[in-house]
Amino acid sequence: MKTRLRFRVFAVGMISAWCLSTGALADKRISSQQVLDLVVKGEIVSILSLQEQHSELQNVRWLDIELEREHGIWLYEMKVIDEQGEIFEYTFNAETGELLHIELED
Repeated sequence: MKTRLRFRVFAVGMISAWCLSTGALADKRISSQQVLDLVVKGEIVSILSLQEQHSELQNVRWLDIELEREHGIWLYEMKVIDEQGEIFEYTFNAETGELLHIELED
């Protein structure tokens, strides 16, 4: 079972400020307060924590962040643009912060 929740960063400087996008793939909607509750309960790591753990997430501009639950595991999918203008999509286990996949967009 896959539940997809799309999020975009509301402000780069305020990573904790989330807003839910209206993605057509979203099976369930979740509020920014519910995301914060998941972080506070320790069910997922914060985006700020991921940025501190992974140097590849520093000095980039955030384009899109998705939080989805796939096979019972929370995942972050993040699309960023680096200083050279290359766009990358990262997939992290949102529960542990482990980097699972990196893809360079064409």
